[in-house]
Amino acid sequence: MVWPLRTIFTLSTHDPIEKKQWAFTPKELPEHMLEKLGLRQWEGEQFEVANQIVSAVSTMVLYLALIEKIEGMPDATEAGTERLKSFLEERSGELSKLLQLFFDSATLMVNQFNNLSMEEQAEREYLLGAVNLLSEIYESVKPIEKFDGQAVLGLEEITIYKERLTQAVQSCEMIRLLWIQDIIERDC
Repeated sequence: MVWPLRTIFTLSTHDPIEKKQWAFTPKELPEHMLEKLGLRQWEGEQFEVANQIVSAVSTMVLYLALIEKIEGMPDATEAGTERLKSFLEERSGELSKLLQLFFDSATLMVNQFNNLSMEEQAEREYLLGAVNLLSEIYESVKPIEKFDGQAVLGLEEITIYKERLTQAVQSCEMIRLLWIQDIIERDC
C-alpha cells in the first residue's frame, strides 16, 4: 500500500492537506511499478488481514467525505434528486461492505490472538500491541454508539463519524505495522 502524492493538485489549491481526504487513502502499488522499483510485496492471508483493516477504514473516510459534500449543493431538479438518491444508496452499500470487512478482519485478528496460549500471548509483544490498539479503536469505527448492524446518519452525524474515522486511520496503520512486525519476527 502506498499514499500517492499528487503534488501539483496538492500545491495548486489553498485548502490545507487535512481537508483533502483523498490524501489519506492508501492504494495498491501497480505490479509494473513494483518491478520497476525492484520491490517485492509480502503476500499471504496474514498480510491481507492487516491491509484490510487500513483499507476499509481509510476508504470509508473517503466515501463519507464525498457524502458530506452534498450539504453545500444547490437544490436539485427532480432528475438530479433521483441521481443523488442513487449515488447515496450505492455509497451506503459500499460503506456497509467496508464496515463489515473491518469487523471481519478485526475478528480474525482477535481470534488468532485468543487461540494462543497465555504464554504465547505474552511472548508476542507486537501481536499484543496490535490487538490492544484494535480494541481501543473498535468502538469508534462503529457509526453510532449502540450499533446493531444498521444506522441512519444525517449529514451532521456523517461529519462526526468521518472525523472519528479519520483519527482511527492512523491507529489502523499502526495496527497493520505491529501485525506485520509480529509475522516477520515469527517467521525469521
